[in-house]
Amino acid sequence: ARYASAIANGGIVYDAQIVDKIIAPDGTVVLDKQPVIANRINTNEAYFAAIKRGMEDVTSPEENGTAAKFYEGVKYIAAKTGTSQRTKLDVENNAWQVAYAPLEDPQIVVVAYVQNAYTSPMIRTTIEYYLNHMNKTESTQMSGDYSLAD
Repeated sequence: ARYASAIANGGIVYDAQIVDKIIAPDGTVVLDKQPVIANRINTNEAYFAAIKRGMEDVTSPEENGTAAKFYEGVKYIAAKTGTSQRTKLDVENNAWQVAYAPLEDPQIVVVAYVQNAYTSPMIRTTIEYYLNHMNKTESTQMSGDYSLAD
């Protein structure tokens, strides 16, 4: 996910973080994590452009992309699929996929691993959910019904 993000943003590798903010029930921000740059990939922009185009083709039915059937009608997700073979039996392959979206202004990277499969629609579902909800107003108040604090 870190390096797919770096491809999408032109070479900045950020430390992975699961939590960006912790808010107390009264609305006080207890922790507000900021992005941390771990590395920068300094190379010709043409390399990033070629990789991005290849990832766009993976989701494209017109290009017979390896994950195109899961992205029919979607033009804003770029992905890379992979299959790891555990044995010579086809039923024991494992599917990997990484994707970012939207293409013009990437906001999210998702990685999925599915055991005994080739690929999965779960990344599209996750990205669409995120993009449909990312502009909603964040509340700093938490209902007492769900609080772990006394």
